[in-house]
Amino acid sequence: MECIKFLSEDAYYYLDDIPPKHWSKHAFTPNCKSNMLLNNVCETFNAVIKEARDKPIITKMEWMRRYMMKRNQEKWESGQKMQGKLVPFVSTVFDGLEKTARSCKVVASRGDTYEVQLKDDQVVVDLDEKTCSCYQWELTGIPCVHAFACILDKRVDPELFVHPYYFTSTYRLAYEAHIKPMPGPKHWEKMNLREPHPPAYKVQPGRPKSTKRKLEKGEGTSHG
Repeated sequence: MECIKFLSEDAYYYLDDIPPKHWSKHAFTPNCKSNMLLNNVCETFNAVIKEARDKPIITKMEWMRRYMMKRNQEKWESGQKMQGKLVPFVSTVFDGLEKTARSCKVVASRGDTYEVQLKDDQVVVDLDEKTCSCYQWELTGIPCVHAFACILDKRVDPELFVHPYYFTSTYRLAYEAHIKPMPGPKHWEKMNLREPHPPAYKVQPGRPKSTKRKLEKGEGTSHG
């Protein structure tokens, strides 16, 4: 924090008001097995539902239900095709780690603990506890470059040190529950209640929009 204060006092006081668990990896909980600091998940979701955003509520929810049903099925099918103990993403990570890991200097100690040097940094790895003092392993559930160097030094299977979240069986289980198809509104059960209608349309002040979307069934009229 003192380094941040030296660079920018505004940034220092801004961050000082926010709990570190929301912006600094060292304070992240290891439970979620993710070190992501970005908001890409929400941005991706917003981009996906852009097509449905301006639709009336029932049409919007039906669009989202259908989209989720399709996506769930695609993910389930991809899971059935996976081979091996781990999802393909982990193999990609291991391929990226191996070259750098071979540049590490590894010194073994008792109880599967190691001292690892990489460039100007030195960390402590415990293969038995699946921890590294760089904290990357605990955050992601995948061995960091230091841990990977120790695994290579010990000549054991790296798959043994990956969290169960990345097992193929876990991936399949995540998409095992499915969204069942359903008939359209014409086939829905009729209820003995007053039919809801949209509110009366009022011209809003200001310049009107230059483009106008096609109205859905039941829009643009009011039955009082």
